[in-house]
Amino acid sequence: MEIVYLFIKDFNSLKNQNINFGSEYKFEFSPQTNTLTAFRNELFIADFYNINSEGAKVVNLSTIIGKNGTGKSSILEFMTTNFTTGINLQDECIVVYKNNSEFKAISTQEIKYVNDVITQAEVIEKKYLDDPKLRKMVDLGFDFDGFDNTDFIYFSNIFDGSPSYQRNGLHNISTNFLIFQDHNAAILQKTILPGNQNPVGVHLVDDVFRQVKFITDDVSKNRVNFKLPETLDINFNLEYLLSDSQFENNFEIQKTFILLKGNLLEGFDYNITGSAVINRFILFTILNLIKEILSIAVSLDRYKNGFELKFTKDFHSTPEGIPYKNLFFHDAVTYFLDAVQNSLSKNRLNVEHAKSMVYHTRELIELILQNEPEFIQSIVNPVTDPTLSIKVQNKELLTKFIQTYLKTFSVNPYLKFVWRKLSSGEKALLNIYSRFFSLTDLYKTGEKLAKNLIILIDEGDVYLHPSWQKKFVKNILEYLPIILKADGVTERNLQIIFTTNSPIPASDVLNYNTIFLDKILIEENDTYDYRVVVKDSLNDQKENFAANINTLLSDSFFVTNGLIGEFAAAKINAVISTLSSRKKISAEEREKTRLLIHQIGEPIIKNKLMQIYNDRYNLEIHERLDRIERKLGE
Repeated sequence: MEIVYLFIKDFNSLKNQNINFGSEYKFEFSPQTNTLTAFRNELFIADFYNINSEGAKVVNLSTIIGKNGTGKSSILEFMTTNFTTGINLQDECIVVYKNNSEFKAISTQEIKYVNDVITQAEVIEKKYLDDPKLRKMVDLGFDFDGFDNTDFIYFSNIFDGSPSYQRNGLHNISTNFLIFQDHNAAILQKTILPGNQNPVGVHLVDDVFRQVKFITDDVSKNRVNFKLPETLDINFNLEYLLSDSQFENNFEIQKTFILLKGNLLEGFDYNITGSAVINRFILFTILNLIKEILSIAVSLDRYKNGFELKFTKDFHSTPEGIPYKNLFFHDAVTYFLDAVQNSLSKNRLNVEHAKSMVYHTRELIELILQNEPEFIQSIVNPVTDPTLSIKVQNKELLTKFIQTYLKTFSVNPYLKFVWRKLSSGEKALLNIYSRFFSLTDLYKTGEKLAKNLIILIDEGDVYLHPSWQKKFVKNILEYLPIILKADGVTERNLQIIFTTNSPIPASDVLNYNTIFLDKILIEENDTYDYRVVVKDSLNDQKENFAANINTLLSDSFFVTNGLIGEFAAAKINAVISTLSSRKKISAEEREKTRLLIHQIGEPIIKNKLMQIYNDRYNLEIHERLDRIERKLGE
């Protein structure tokens, strides 16, 4: 099953727009005549994007491009809002879809059809509540709740705080959604402390966890066209961990933190026994525990609840008086944590998640000590930035470490997980691959994906270097069919629709699979306004498949006033103004002009300006010589 055409009556900036995703036919609806017409696409190539016979079948691939604000993301939003099984259709529209080689249509109104292309047409009616008063308050939408055996997958790596959601038939792996979903799921599954208030921190760790599962899967990792990391580096967010600025409004607690931080990092002799790197790593972990408990004290102190971490004989404020100073390191750690636990037990206010953090911090420290040989230790600077690395293949230790770590903080994540030797583009691709892998039948133990998948990718190439953007379409066409292949003998069909602001991925898509959005200025009732239009990709636009990137920039992406940056254009215009005037300039300014001309990348502009420069200043030299000769002649 694939969606081949969509008419949107009124949704966000899209009004009365025909959208063709590319098939044997191009469809066009006229609101004036209430007629849907089908035109044969003479350029159609069957199975053009289905390049991997081993996996699921790619039935179609389309891209949506256009100026910012034209509604590229709105088309994807319309589909997830109206066509998933978890909700009735909300907005008036016409949709044509292809199923088993037959074209079928669904419409929210009675329409006339031209040609016999559509074999089945269904008009869906508005649903209403029986109570007339409730009808005005509750909109039940139209009597359509998604396509049979079809799920939608929505991916976006952009975080802008936009509301996002999950429902039946929609698998949302966007950053906007996962930031809160990961946190909520962790609370329900009790994999974090109940008081944890940092969804971003939990999400970042969960993304790493998804990536670990992807990397350790033999089927998927062999399909990646870059070298996957073999180790995961773990170090500290020291800017947060060592700062006392969050306590600046409570002098007593700020003083407590500064003194305890000094005692921990200066009072412990972390070289006495064991590894200096691991010992320092453990000290920073304990420092986070102290900071978390004092953060609780700050929040509860406003209500005069008296929760605090008091100085006792176990917490002396001078290095000379520290009772654990001369103990062996591991004994000193135990002594200190026992003192923290003892101090908490004396509070009249019982805060369970503070005690839980002590317990799980002990658990994390024990995990590190018991598996010391399994960690690769950084020796670059073990004192100021201790780093431990875990081999990805040691999946059990890596999983246990991450799961335990998530229970050791409530306010701020204090550890950073970094994949070694990965570029930013490779990290972005790893994130895309791992999120899709998290939906696969092999990964999930519960509900399986439907037979038909419509994959919506919103600017998936946004963080990629141009060299990786060139590979983006080929990568997803090679990789997604493999990991999304149905478990067992059931076949699965994939339709892929992606938006982009870059001409590079668009050059991999056939013209009739490309949706061009533009803004035009219209006059109506003596007022002017911009209206978004979908341009006819078969007639209005030049071919974008395998097209020159500069051509795509100027034609398809509507870059006006040339392809040079505005700052550079302003500088070049200033040079032109200087050269065209007869005003004399200093030798220093003349030299600056010459140097700038030599660094212009466009050869035509560069050569022309150099010619003007030489003509002008060589002429001035001859004029000066003439004047000198005339004076000598006098």
